[in-house]
Amino acid sequence: MKTIGIIPSLAIIFIALNFSSCKSNFTSSNDDIEGILPLAVGNTWIYRTNYSFGVPSIDSTFQMDTMTVVRDSMIGNERWFAIHYSLSASHQITGENYYINRIDGLYILYLSQQFGSHQDPSIDHLIKYPSNIGDSIVNSGSIIKLTSMTDTVTVDQAQITCHTYQVYNSARDTTVGYNLIYLNPNVGIVKTDTYSSSNKLGSSRRLLTYSLK
Repeated sequence: MKTIGIIPSLAIIFIALNFSSCKSNFTSSNDDIEGILPLAVGNTWIYRTNYSFGVPSIDSTFQMDTMTVVRDSMIGNERWFAIHYSLSASHQITGENYYINRIDGLYILYLSQQFGSHQDPSIDHLIKYPSNIGDSIVNSGSIIKLTSMTDTVTVDQAQITCHTYQVYNSARDTTVGYNLIYLNPNVGIVKTDTYSSSNKLGSSRRLLTYSLK
């Protein structure tokens, strides 16, 4: 088990990223695939969020959130992993989705009540991995592009080298703002920055601690 801690004074943000539906019929065994997001039951990441809107009363606020892989499920002949999102202080669950690492990257599966039997769920391709600088995928609501493989983020005085993906909030209009997601295949999501249409940093979410099984 790997664990790591980060000094509490680091600025971090909680941001929910929404990707639009991109249907896929891909099925295969995925147990041996090493993907961009470490998926194993029990994996946990804790983040702190800060806001940067130029207003002291807002900028001084922060929020903690937790991502936890709570179970795995065989859907088709693939093993998907359910991740809970919760506010760290109250442990209130704010959402849950299933994720999988396939040979071409990270996917998310949305299950509504009508899909309780795992029939015809909605699947999105979130991150292309492996990929080269400039590679991108397009959903009906987002453009996700790899912009760097050498950016570093400081975590508990250690430098973590990350793949940086730029996520435009609209696939049709790249002027409405974007997110920068920093991922490391051996760690997970390290940092997420959100920028406005005027290229101003609005919020920043940074990893505080994590534990991998």
